[in-house]
Amino acid sequence: MNVAAAAITGDEVDRLLTGPGPGPDFGPQVRAFDYRGGSIPKVSFYAYGTLKYGVKVQGGDLDGDAAHEMVATPGPGAVFGPHVRGFQFDNVQVQAMGKVSFYAYGTLKYGANAGCGNLDLDATREIVTGPGPGPTFASQLRGFQYDNVAVTPMGKVNAVVFRHCGTG
Repeated sequence: MNVAAAAITGDEVDRLLTGPGPGPDFGPQVRAFDYRGGSIPKVSFYAYGTLKYGVKVQGGDLDGDAAHEMVATPGPGAVFGPHVRGFQFDNVQVQAMGKVSFYAYGTLKYGANAGCGNLDLDATREIVTGPGPGPTFASQLRGFQYDNVAVTPMGKVNAVVFRHCGTG
């Protein structure tokens, strides 16, 4: 299971965000709970159109409205790419953010990992990604900004952060 905390309702109180997986038997269902463990029924959705490999979810205020958005990435699998998706919750329903939907790496396999943080000291969070486990990519950290119009890569947040150490 994957778990994160984010103030998705705009009241500065973090809710617990969960996603199952990894593995081929888990769908990409995102659910939210309050700190007592009570579910938030309106936040229960499938982030991707499959019933396999689970989902990882994070939260951060991407658009400066005080409510944190949910950022989802698919679980690792040879059939699912590093597709990053954003979702908003307006206390009535969850909606996909059409402008926050992109592939973080140039492959259609192995999923991805994402986090949100304020990297440039402005009023919004940025999205940082790492590739899912697989033979395609090294440990390449990438950063992305969302300006309420489009997601753009952050040129200075793009680095291989670990090197493979051989034994011979």
